[in-house]
Amino acid sequence: MHKRILIGPLLETHQKYSFESEVIFVDGGLNFKDQVSAPKTSSIGDGDSSDKKPENLLSTNKDRSDLYYALNKSSKAKTYELYGFWGKDFDHHLFNIGEAYQFLHENSSIEKIDFFYKTKNILSIYQKGKFQFELNSEFSLGSLMENLIELDGNLTYQGTIRLIALSSQGLHNKAAGKFSIKATKPFLLFYKDE
Repeated sequence: MHKRILIGPLLETHQKYSFESEVIFVDGGLNFKDQVSAPKTSSIGDGDSSDKKPENLLSTNKDRSDLYYALNKSSKAKTYELYGFWGKDFDHHLFNIGEAYQFLHENSSIEKIDFFYKTKNILSIYQKGKFQFELNSEFSLGSLMENLIELDGNLTYQGTIRLIALSSQGLHNKAAGKFSIKATKPFLLFYKDE
């Protein structure tokens, strides 16, 4: 499978979504099942934020989030799109990023994980390696591990940097067309408005 969609508890309530890939409703994301059309769906969670019982019911007495289990118990896809995991509590944002980053780091066949706020892609976590992009906007780079990053192309800041984990070194670069990023570890790409 090439792509998997995960729906979390913070999905935009006035939006309808239509996907061509399998959708996994993660706990409270199941409350939005009527707003989503997809060829195949399933659900997982402990039920603490859902009005409905998930198909794959987890214990509420666990040491990891429902997102962790949704990522790790599903068959692997090449890319993931996460909707409804952004928009309320900062600690949840940070830990969701951490779970997705670690999942990608441990599974080299996964290329990227995209986080969406409503319908806008705000963050992508890319696998280590070299990737080509085309943007005409600002962006920021980050990493949860020390990372050797090479930036080349139509950018304000180019060259090689040793990116310290969770540092401000990658803030506010500007792209004006095609460019590449090469990284020794997975990296975060935060998109700004074009």
